[in-house]
Amino acid sequence: MTGHGQDFVRVNLVLTRELSAWTDQQAEAIRQTTGAVVNRSALVRAALRAVSELDLAHLKPRTESDLTALLIITVRAGRQTMRW
Repeated sequence: MTGHGQDFVRVNLVLTRELSAWTDQQAEAIRQTTGAVVNRSALVRAALRAVSELDLAHLKPRTESDLTALLIITVRAGRQTMRW
């Protein structure tokens, strides 16, 4: 699959109902604020692209919960230095 100058690979991704609802809410908020149409796939790709910039392996997360906690800490620390 190609588009936007990039190669895409189709994968199946299972989200909880909560995360599915969150992605829909974020997409709607973006549409209402900017008029841009952003779908779930774009939100997931953006999140994964941002996470891929982090070097979390050295922290040795063992579970999804460990990884979630590390990402929350990282995002919160970064938010302290960013001004939107």
